[in-house]
Amino acid sequence: MKGRCCTTEVSWSCSSTTPPKLSRKGEVEPSFMGENFNHYLWLRQLRRLQSLQLLLSTPITSTSKFEHALGLWTSIKQAKGFRRGFRSWWHNRATVLPSSPLNVPLGLPSYEIAQGLFQGFLAEFRLLESQLKTKQVQLAKQRRMDDNHCIYRDIAKPKAVPVHTLVTHHSTAVIAMSDDAKTAYVQPGILCPHQPVFGPHGMLCVSEHTQDKIVFDSDQCIQEGDILSQEKFRGTTKEVFDAFHEFWNPKWNKHADIPTSRWDDFVQSCEDLLPCPPQPLELEPITVDQWLQTVRHKKARTATGPDGVSRDDLLAMPSPLCHRLVKLLNDIEQGRPWPSNMLVGTIAALEKVENAQDPSQFRPICVLSLLYRTWAIRVGPNNCCIGLVHGPLLKSSEVGRAVKQGQFGGD
Repeated sequence: MKGRCCTTEVSWSCSSTTPPKLSRKGEVEPSFMGENFNHYLWLRQLRRLQSLQLLLSTPITSTSKFEHALGLWTSIKQAKGFRRGFRSWWHNRATVLPSSPLNVPLGLPSYEIAQGLFQGFLAEFRLLESQLKTKQVQLAKQRRMDDNHCIYRDIAKPKAVPVHTLVTHHSTAVIAMSDDAKTAYVQPGILCPHQPVFGPHGMLCVSEHTQDKIVFDSDQCIQEGDILSQEKFRGTTKEVFDAFHEFWNPKWNKHADIPTSRWDDFVQSCEDLLPCPPQPLELEPITVDQWLQTVRHKKARTATGPDGVSRDDLLAMPSPLCHRLVKLLNDIEQGRPWPSNMLVGTIAALEKVENAQDPSQFRPICVLSLLYRTWAIRVGPNNCCIGLVHGPLLKSSEVGRAVKQGQFGGD
């Protein structure tokens, strides 16, 4: 608003408060943990006063020491963060100690005055920290009054970290023992010869270990039938995947080799017992309004799928693009194949217990595309919902055909 009129380009910048440096041994340590630029400047001034007090505690006998003290005192007088300078601010401080000087001298002070300045400013600094902590607590309470989810975030468990290492436990029983109790015979192929072996009383002192025989240095009080165990660390990506595959493959593929005819009696009993639907279930084409309403019902923090399309992306999608997306879903229900990027799922291993190590202590969670998860809640006649998220990738026409055949009763 002063000088010649001129225009300049607007440049945006993000200002940040530089965190204070760590206190050296013997320095005053701050009690307030937060971002406040005035606190940062005052802490620097307090450390300068403490350094000056320590410097003046011994007589100045050299020119270098005098120049250092004079330069430090100049920095104290010209320090930022004090209205109209430190010497003028000193008269308006809130805390006045009996030992504090009335005025800040212009020249280099004596040790007694420097000590009084340090003690007086320390009291003022602690008062500032008390006010900042009180304000910090008030803001935290107000933030939780405005948003109840902050309380849940406070008590929530830490976020799951990626699985980098696994510890698998292997154990076998002792089949036989030698007469001198120094050789144990075990089932081959279970324990690794290059890893420590543990018995009922702790780690064993092994001198020789083969696939089916373990030789001890001395009598380890091992008897026939005792359980020997071993921990195996798996750290590479292949070893971690193999460990999960060994654990989950028997469970997920438990019925892989069961013939389909085994379920014929069960399906026939369902057809006899379950009533037929009162009317055929015909799914109307999805409309844009239905699609947007379903997307809005999703939680704001719902997981984003591997394709990178989030809830905010779907809500901010332009109207022409939204119409094309809904048309794509209607075409899929008529037989068009799903795009490949919508069929990809990310499996995350979440800890069941704290500090999980074994594959059995993790829970695999599959995250599919948000587009598929939104479509999977299909609204039919009479507002009946068909959830497909727990089943295979079925088309709505196949579900309708199953309902017509009586495989699902009623709504």
